[in-house]
Amino acid sequence: MKAWRAVWPGCVWAAAVLPSCTSADADPPVSVDDEAAPVPPAYVYPATVDGLIALGDSLYDLGEFGHARDAFLRLVPLARESGDPRAEAQGLMRASHAENRLGNYDSALRLGQESLDLRLTHGISDRLAASYNALGMFAYYVNRFEQAELHLSEAMRWARETGDRRAEVVARGNLAMVQMEVGRFKDAREGYQGQIDFMRESAGDEVALGNALTNLGELETRLGDPQVAVATYHEALAAYRTAGSAYSESYARGHLAIAYAALGEHDRAFATLDTALAQVRAAGMRQEEASNLEAMAEQHREAGDFRRALDLYRLAKEINEELGLTLETGQDLRGEAEIHLALRAPEQALPLAEEALRLHRQVEADPEVLQDHLVLAEVNSSLERSPGVIRHLDEADLLAQRLSVRSSRVAVALTRARLAARAGDPNAVLEALAPIWDDLPRGGYAQEWEAHLLAASAYAHVPSPDMALASGWRALETVERVKGSYGATALGASFGHDKRAVYDQMVEMLIRFGHSEDAFRVSDLARARLVARSESPSTASTSSGTSAVTRALAEIDRLVESIEMLEGSARPEARSAADLDELDRLYSLLRDRRNDFEGLVARRGGGNEVNETASELGIGVQDVQRSLAEGEALVAFFVPDSGSVRAFALTGSTFRLVETRLDAQGLPSRLRVARERIARADPGAAQSTLRGLHEALVGPLVSAGSLDGVRRLVVIPHGALTYLPFAALRDPATGRFLIEDYELGVFPSVHAFTALGTRGSPTDGSALTVFAPVPDDLPATRAEALAVSQKVPGARVVVGSEATEAAVRRALADGAPIHLATHGIMNTSNPLFSRVVLARGGDDSEDDGRLETHELLELSSSSPLVFLSACETGVGRSWSTRFDQGADYATLTTGFLGAGVGNVIATLWPVDDDGSAVFAERFYAALGASSPSTALVAAQRAMIADEQFAAPYYWAGYQHLGSGRPVAMAQDSPGPP
Repeated sequence: MKAWRAVWPGCVWAAAVLPSCTSADADPPVSVDDEAAPVPPAYVYPATVDGLIALGDSLYDLGEFGHARDAFLRLVPLARESGDPRAEAQGLMRASHAENRLGNYDSALRLGQESLDLRLTHGISDRLAASYNALGMFAYYVNRFEQAELHLSEAMRWARETGDRRAEVVARGNLAMVQMEVGRFKDAREGYQGQIDFMRESAGDEVALGNALTNLGELETRLGDPQVAVATYHEALAAYRTAGSAYSESYARGHLAIAYAALGEHDRAFATLDTALAQVRAAGMRQEEASNLEAMAEQHREAGDFRRALDLYRLAKEINEELGLTLETGQDLRGEAEIHLALRAPEQALPLAEEALRLHRQVEADPEVLQDHLVLAEVNSSLERSPGVIRHLDEADLLAQRLSVRSSRVAVALTRARLAARAGDPNAVLEALAPIWDDLPRGGYAQEWEAHLLAASAYAHVPSPDMALASGWRALETVERVKGSYGATALGASFGHDKRAVYDQMVEMLIRFGHSEDAFRVSDLARARLVARSESPSTASTSSGTSAVTRALAEIDRLVESIEMLEGSARPEARSAADLDELDRLYSLLRDRRNDFEGLVARRGGGNEVNETASELGIGVQDVQRSLAEGEALVAFFVPDSGSVRAFALTGSTFRLVETRLDAQGLPSRLRVARERIARADPGAAQSTLRGLHEALVGPLVSAGSLDGVRRLVVIPHGALTYLPFAALRDPATGRFLIEDYELGVFPSVHAFTALGTRGSPTDGSALTVFAPVPDDLPATRAEALAVSQKVPGARVVVGSEATEAAVRRALADGAPIHLATHGIMNTSNPLFSRVVLARGGDDSEDDGRLETHELLELSSSSPLVFLSACETGVGRSWSTRFDQGADYATLTTGFLGAGVGNVIATLWPVDDDGSAVFAERFYAALGASSPSTALVAAQRAMIADEQFAAPYYWAGYQHLGSGRPVAMAQDSPGPP
């Protein structure tokens, strides 16, 4: 994506009035008065030069760029006939600015050059600086950076000769934009800072000041300090608001969104991009609209929302094609191709990637061409077309040698190794990786883990167990170092999920080489650490600590990006001494920042520390055994990519690794059949399926003696098993459901089980609050709320528009037990954006009626219980036909646990309204002073005994997560329904 920049006006333009510099042209205005009266759609063009200039300027101010261009072009023949070359040149230049705004860059360059030629021919030297400045920016917009630098240097020279200090500063600021694009960051910073200082000293031009701040903010983002960039962008927005410049605000907002994304604040990034996109669309700024669409596509792609990302890339591509922006069009096509490849549709990716390659070759964008070849190699591999793989890899290799930069070497080597691993050639994997081991520490952490993981897999196949495990631990340590730096946050959960292959492969190797206890530890590391507020102060991460390491990681990533851009701006033999000095400085800074980051992680200690001995990572067997009560067993399942599902089974005195009779590859289809049959609400519909699953999963545990004497069973699901209603598994020998033989507890991780087990008993300072925000959509929730209030003395009921997100947030903050009778919308692509539906109370993100998982993780609550009733998971509705996202439902639930809630009752599927009301009533009737876990068992068994609700559909989807300690609630006076 080519990010757009804020451009410096050559003189002060007033909005909705004639420009203050009508006697001479200038760079285009970048402000518009939102209150200006609209110009009628039918225009009467004056017959005089001055009249046409006045009309054209007014139209331009109003964003009517096409009509403004027409007015300026009409004055050209008039000026020529009257022998006024100055006015003729002025009309041509202003028309070129309008064409530029419309995205007609070739026309803008042509008209601008005609204007410059006229001025040179007739010796109109006072406007040459503005002409060269405009041509420089037109060249910049179409990636002709060398031409842009020549024009802008000429603009500075003519400004100095005519003593126009402001014009010189303007051109220097625009030159800084070109320098930033080619990696000359020190020069760019000096240019931007000079602009800021000048504009503050001269005062009065808030738009120009805002432009300087916006561009400096982008430089801060690129150089690894998005937090400073955010503050800089807000200064720019304040300046634009003072000037009433809606157009210019859109520039700053677009860049602000990128900085938010770099900080991991994706909700803010989305909201900011939405606002920026609306502004540039309203202004008809087509290139800026395309840039915003690309930024939004990248955000959705990162969030796993591939469908929306594809739509946005296509919209951006249409605009870029219309504007003739070849490089950007190719980037959009490659982005689409990569998404189709991720969705396992290489046949759709192929033509897109090939067209991207053609376009990037056309403009000789070698770094882009290299990336295209690598994507095409992956596509051809997926299509099992070996000649295509070899050809594209060889082409990429030649380009990498020609470019001679670290990033290119690493990208090619990793692609070769990845494809060799897919082809089952371990020696080729090791051969591909050998040249880049020295290069890897000279970048961020993103590529290190993959390289070590590929090496581990290769060594395991050679076989060389010691080398395989050593490489595996290196990969795991790299991922854990970064994941742990985020602490118990949404970012850590997202990062860990994205790197699941590291954990899965390490578990497989440890089991294979006889290290089952270490395999147990590692299997749990893959699961999110989302219960930090239950831990002791020594292990809980502080917000300031998390902020520091997050900033450090962002800075590392941006330094790597800066190095790669500078290395890519010129071939080694063409780099200047200044470029080499800057590269040395950036590499030195990167080394220091990596050391600082690793020190920050180590100093935080506790559960986020990466121990010196890799095998000590995670929760050990003895740690779990100390947490288990008499008659309690924990079973942590592990679902590999292929082969049998495994179970780590522990009691207070035993530990066994049990291989189940359930095939991992066939698991999703068996789960889908089970859920479909359960959904029929027929007691006999799913019997055979549930018996088969009991026999495959529970049978081997019983045969191994792992459940002897067990009354309470703690289940830690993994992968697709997250969606299995364990309570409904039916013993083929006895016909009894699992919930009839064991009290069940389901936890997202072993770590969560050990941490929640130590969470103290809740106070009884608050009464139960029942929220039913959508009674019109879910009619039975009103009756459910009343029924619950009758079973729980003192319960308060909040229905409809009063059941706002803000009200729920207050209840959580007050530590009140909560019952939510509403929808739960599950985002199977990105679990962190799963949400509870509430009433909307305002426009801000804290009261928009969408209480999302990532927001829950930022809250703090001592609530003893949250009951999520009538929730809808939406499982299996993503494009993928597998349950491969793992824990979308559990992530919403653990979001409440991460906020500090003691116990959560939730459902795996949307339950019948009437059934959920009955279930809730029976749960609260059994709760009393007992634990939620015990009350849940009682409610489920009562439903089984009730002929009307005996089918698993009505009760098997309910699960308990939490400490299991008794819940005492205050007996306040009930509120109105």
